[in-house]
Amino acid sequence: MKISTAVSSNSKNKGYIFHHLAFNVSHFPKWEKALFAQLRIQVNNQGRNKIFDSKRIDTYSGMENPLDLLKSKLFNPSKELFTLNVSKVFQKALETETKQLHLAISAPEAFIDLLTLDDGTPEGPQLLVLSQTIEKQTNDEDHILGRMRRTLLEKVPDFLDSPESQELASWGRRQRRSEDEDEEAEEQSNYIVEELGRIRKGKLKRKKNPCRRKPMHVNFAAINYDQWIIAPPSYEAFECTGKCSFPMSAHLAPTKHAIIQTLMHSLEPKQVARACCVPIKLAPISILYVDDDGTVTYKYDYEDMVVAECGCR
Repeated sequence: MKISTAVSSNSKNKGYIFHHLAFNVSHFPKWEKALFAQLRIQVNNQGRNKIFDSKRIDTYSGMENPLDLLKSKLFNPSKELFTLNVSKVFQKALETETKQLHLAISAPEAFIDLLTLDDGTPEGPQLLVLSQTIEKQTNDEDHILGRMRRTLLEKVPDFLDSPESQELASWGRRQRRSEDEDEEAEEQSNYIVEELGRIRKGKLKRKKNPCRRKPMHVNFAAINYDQWIIAPPSYEAFECTGKCSFPMSAHLAPTKHAIIQTLMHSLEPKQVARACCVPIKLAPISILYVDDDGTVTYKYDYEDMVVAECGCR
């Protein structure tokens, strides 16, 4: 999770510039545990003729004098990024009533111009926070799911009017008709229904298209999610496809209802639908995304994004 600065200001003392930073950490989710927090400041050394030796940069916490020194470190300005571990003071800021993290950077006056300290730009100082979910979110707390729904509503109208959508819908109708015809022929050859609803097996042909997991590669740009998901650009989500036919294999973990529904489908295939081949176990992925407040957030284990197992329900 990246948190941009809310306030920044300068003060001068004995040839050193103190640049004060204030981060608003109130948006950090209450169901997350901060594992690591890092201050990141871009270094702008392009087009600079003057070569600097490594200089000492002091980082302080607090907003009242005397400030608490966090760390003094030598920094080579040829690098593109100044970073500092601020995990402890970040955690303390979360526990305060104001939810403000105050830091100060002290560096030589001639050197501090190399640091991109303007909080009004995307390249300004930021906090990078690595967190872990410690409790299950409710739907109203799941900002990512809400963002997905809004993107879907924005994307669907345009897609439905496109030639690609019309062609896909026509193909889908033909495909469903073909599958329905194949299924009806399979039902007639697989079972002979006798009086009183008893079933005896006729000449069984090999079951086609059993319930299984198959690859489904998701490209976020193709579904407009790249507007707010930064990384990964794509991932393997998998999908469940195929039919739940009787007898169902144990690895499909059918529920009692799915077994009964499958038997009823065998008796009355036109009145009772098959049990559905659906995901029964899902796995998380890690994503870097932009939330509603424009904050870049890293989610280590965003749940329910990958199909791990398929079954009959």
